[in-house]
Amino acid sequence: MAITIQQLDNEGKENNITILIGKNLLLKFIPGNSIFFSEKVLQDLIRTSNLLSSSILLKIIEEKKLSEGVSKNLSDGIKFQESVANLRNEKTFQPIIQKTLEQTKEEVINANIQIKEIEKQTKFYLAKDYPLYFCRNCISYLANSTESLPENCKFCGTKTEENKQTFTRYLDEKIISYLTGYWFEDYISKILESIGWQTWTHGEVMGSSGTCHSIDILAIGPNGRVLVAECKSGAFGGKDIFNFAAKYFDIKGPYGIFFALKENPDSKGKEYMERVPGLCLLDNLDNLNDQTLVEKIEATLKFL
Repeated sequence: MAITIQQLDNEGKENNITILIGKNLLLKFIPGNSIFFSEKVLQDLIRTSNLLSSSILLKIIEEKKLSEGVSKNLSDGIKFQESVANLRNEKTFQPIIQKTLEQTKEEVINANIQIKEIEKQTKFYLAKDYPLYFCRNCISYLANSTESLPENCKFCGTKTEENKQTFTRYLDEKIISYLTGYWFEDYISKILESIGWQTWTHGEVMGSSGTCHSIDILAIGPNGRVLVAECKSGAFGGKDIFNFAAKYFDIKGPYGIFFALKENPDSKGKEYMERVPGLCLLDNLDNLNDQTLVEKIEATLKFL
């Protein structure tokens, strides 16, 4: 039976969780920073029932891809301007350059329209409005804030004007990063809590070797069982499974579950997890409703 001690270290500035297992083994979980804890809209998203099987998740992921495209287009636009700066006055290349600059702006505006439509459909307003400045003469992308707006267009030299802006809506880098993987950790955490487990996410635990391991979820069950979990929302392979097993053995946690949305492509990794007591792989969880996911977890916990 594990004894859970929630304590305030560093004079109350850091909420670390210390867990005593048996008489000698001490685990100390140090929470990491996550935008989830400061963004209510993300918390509401994770609390959505049957999110994995909902069309909402697919639309949110599409919004993420559109936002990544906006960032890439703007970055590529700057690089393009720099690469053709010495050709801007040559008549042969002017039509090609102008078409590329116009295409960059058009793609950004089209992405903005699609993102607004996704938010309207899902009712989750994750994106933010950014004032993008484009040159009124050559349509070059200039900046996304008045602070970084140059006095003159670096490409054609035209004087810039603050009122020449296009408000574009897209996800910032922190939200994009969260939707790339962290969201799945919080979602599995929510499912575990629904069946009586206490959970902590996004942190580190020091192993017996003295190495600190990033841990997606640390959980304590109603009967005192301790669980460490890895969560993969994207592609993974045998290397990921064996890396998790190495963490598990160094931490000396009683139970370890590898959760994955996709199906495991590595038969050796699957066989290994089936052979090792205390370890289990739960993959191919995409499109499951909450009840089915709960049943899978409960059946696994009984087996472990």
